[in-house]
Amino acid sequence: MTAHPPELHDAGMERRFTPTGLPDERASQAPGWLVDEMLDCYLRWRLAERAECDAYQEWASVTGTRTERGLRFAAYLESVDQEESAACSYARAVRAIELQLARKALAPA
Repeated sequence: MTAHPPELHDAGMERRFTPTGLPDERASQAPGWLVDEMLDCYLRWRLAERAECDAYQEWASVTGTRTERGLRFAAYLESVDQEESAACSYARAVRAIELQLARKALAPA
């Protein structure tokens, strides 16, 4: 299998970004830990998607025995499940920020 890059936070990179899809002024209203969690989930989803693409390429290009093709296909299906799980985690993290922003918008001043 192909090696994948380590998660960005493991490389010591700064993780304070404005999340995609939120205007700057609204992003600053979300608690930092929620934004960090959303970005972590996004990175895990993108890494899982890359692994899924690699697994598909390995399955599609295998010319070995039926058993080897079956094993590669099983690995591909597992990577599809992992990508779906990561995508769902990201969606939940985005929803948590949306709910937090909605609560703040409705809160009395």
